[in-house]
Amino acid sequence: MMPKHLCCGLAASAIFLASGAQAVAPFGATPQEKAMCDSTIGELRERAAALTGTKPDMFHLHHYCDCLRFRQRAMTSMRNRNDYRYNLQEAVGGCDYVLNHTGKDHGLRAMVHVDKGRALKLLGDSTAAARNFVQAVQLEPRIPEPHYELALLLRDRGDKAGALEAATLGLKYNAGIKPLDRLYFELGGKQPLPKPEAATPAQSTPVENPAATPATALRALSASGATAPAATAPAAVPAAGKDTLVTGSTSRQSGTAVVNGTRGRVIGN
Repeated sequence: MMPKHLCCGLAASAIFLASGAQAVAPFGATPQEKAMCDSTIGELRERAAALTGTKPDMFHLHHYCDCLRFRQRAMTSMRNRNDYRYNLQEAVGGCDYVLNHTGKDHGLRAMVHVDKGRALKLLGDSTAAARNFVQAVQLEPRIPEPHYELALLLRDRGDKAGALEAATLGLKYNAGIKPLDRLYFELGGKQPLPKPEAATPAQSTPVENPAATPATALRALSASGATAPAATAPAAVPAAGKDTLVTGSTSRQSGTAVVNGTRGRVIGN
């Protein structure tokens, strides 16, 4: 006959495991998640095509969908610490897969870094998050999301000067972005707004441009043990339209988006 304390212990364990199994949703994407991914990734591909002249291929982007949808799941599982962390780790893993299996010329690579950074920030790793936002700026400074997310992160870390530097640089490459405008003034920015960089014809691939990164952010990453890239002269890039939209995981401010005449919407949460 099984000892009573062992019997009770096994029963309790079974109940715990059953409740834990029910807490984690099935790995596969729900119809709603598939629709969200199709919409988001489709619009990002259109924006990339408007900037570079080439629409990014779809190879490996189902893993980018994993990154997007698991971060979304995390936001609905915040009361369950284990589920929250699991979902964010899956989000990071999805982004990592894309980064490990695509080249630096892939048109969505910068946004994959942004979404990896958003997940890392929610996990509490602000240094790794900042590193990904910096890499996104270096790869493609003509999109507003990495500038905006980096400015928010530096602000939250108490580096108001660095945050203002990030927002200022973001406006130089993305003129007229309302959330960046608001953040710029919130951080102490003054009129007139930063002068946009000179426009150049659309390029076939994103520009890897280490100098298009706030020096304060690079110094902070270097001090924390991260590797800072060597600086090079910034490349001239086209300014975005005056009514551009950016929505990030840490803000619900938004406007509307026009990039080189193509209307798009980027969802960050």
